[in-house]
This record gives sequence, C-alpha cells and structure tokens, in this order.
Amino acid sequence: LSNPRVTQFCIPCAGDYDEASGVFTPSEATVRYVQILREAGLLDKGVFYVTDEPGDDEATNAKLAAINRALKELCPECPNIVTTAPRPSCYGGVVDAWCGLFNAPSMYEENIRYRQSLAETVWWYGCVTPEYPYPNYQLTNDLLNIRLISWMQRDYNISANLFWSTTVMRKFLADQEIYTDRDVWTDPNAFGSSPGDGYLLYPGFEGDGIVGRNEPVPTIRINNIRDGIEDYIYLEMVEAKLSSKLQALGASADIDMLMDSFYDALYDSVGSINYDGELVKTARAIAAEQILSDEPVIISH
Repeated sequence: LSNPRVTQFCIPCAGDYDEASGVFTPSEATVRYVQILREAGLLDKGVFYVTDEPGDDEATNAKLAAINRALKELCPECPNIVTTAPRPSCYGGVVDAWCGLFNAPSMYEENIRYRQSLAETVWWYGCVTPEYPYPNYQLTNDLLNIRLISWMQRDYNISANLFWSTTVMRKFLADQEIYTDRDVWTDPNAFGSSPGDGYLLYPGFEGDGIVGRNEPVPTIRINNIRDGIEDYIYLEMVEAKLSSKLQALGASADIDMLMDSFYDALYDSVGSINYDGELVKTARAIAAEQILSDEPVIISH
C-alpha cells in the first residue's frame, strides 16, 4: 500500500446499526484495521465505502448520517464515500464524500466547488448508466467521449473517478442474482445490457485460439482512458506553470478562467461534446508548449 502507484484503497468496514437509537457501531475488526493503518502511516490513502447507491428516504438518510458520524469519530482522516450525487436531504453532515453519476443534475462545476468549500469531497462514476451522449466507458460510446472524461474531471475539480470493475469476465443474471459463464469474445454484456461495462481487459490463455498466451489483453477503451489520464497530468502541470508565472509577474488572474481556454472548445457540458479529435490534439500540443515555456508571458488561447 505504500507503493506510490497505489493512490487510494478501500478500508474494510463492517458494523451494526441500531435503528432505535440511530447509532452505528464499527466492528472490532474495522477499529483494528484503522489502528494498523494509522500506525503504518497509510491513512492518507484510505477511504471507506460502506453504502452503495442508497435510496433517498428518511430511514436510509438517518442510517447514512449515523455511519458518517461513527466513521468520522473513528478515523477523521479518511472520507466515507457514498455513491450518490449531492442532494439536499443529505446536506449538513449526512454525507461528506459524494460520488455522483457523470450526468447527475447536481454534478455541475459551481455546485461541486461549493460542496468542496464546505470541506466535502466530490467523486464521480458511471455504472450501467449514463448512456450516450453522456460519458461512459461502454463499447457503444465514442472513444473521444471516453478520453474527455478526464478533461472534464480536471475542469470541474472532481477529486476521483470510481470505476466499479475492470475485470468482470462472467455474466450477471439479475433475475437470479448470480454470475454465469459467458464467451467474452462474442457476448459483450457482462452486466445488464450495457456492452463493455464492468471490464476493460480481455483474458488471454494458451491454446484459446485467439491470444495464445496467459496474459490480459487491453481494450482500445483502456488505451483511451490512459490517454485521458495523461492529458489530466498535462493540465495539472499547465495550472502549476500559470500559477508560477502569475506569482513571478506579480499579476492576478482567475486560473480557472485561463484554463477554460482549453476546455471551452471541446465541450459545453457532460452531455454536449465536440467530436473533433483534432481539437484534442491541438489542445494537448498547446498544453505541452505552455509547460515547456519559460517566457515571462501568459497567453490565453
């Protein structure tokens, strides 16, 4: 876990919730996990993920609040991620680490930054939904859309992207709630009718007549995700360079506004993307130029 390539991990968490008293008590094992991780100095990478896609009703929200209180008392260093977009019924400490779908109505930049100003964390994700033209990692989506998820994440200042699985090689039968075998080369649906959702790799085996080696096979989609992550790093470096130049020049300017010159040509919103791959190449080239430039000027394109 201390490897720098491991940027985040989920702390195993269990416990008992007493509905009458509204108290959640973490299990002894959870308390011990936290103690060991704290002694090892690893809690800066830890997160809790106890509740998955909760409903929005009074009883559920009361339980969310109890879990959040207990985990904050046990381990204030680690956010408790809840897979729901910011919603008024959970403001005020019910949830302090949101993870909303890419296209959730409350997942827009101004609201995200406002929630962060309240010391809340905001992640995002896709799982079965949303569908095109919104961002997702499904086979039916445009590859440019997949790549631009990282650009939008940097633009909106979203802390992380939760990908629920990269290696579902079987098929989930919802009516029976079981997984069964599937031919990964002919059946693209591992989960529901969302082709490609849940896996970004194919399994290769000796003698399979396709790959012939015991190794994972990357998809074109994961290559585009990689490109988007590299773009994200470029954009971080551009922001740092602009901040450094502004300080050296003794000038003041809105960094977000300067960075919008990269984003505005590529999309208007998560559901409105300019499908011109040459624009992405141009924006990345300009970013590289700005990273390498030591000229005491700032040019906004």
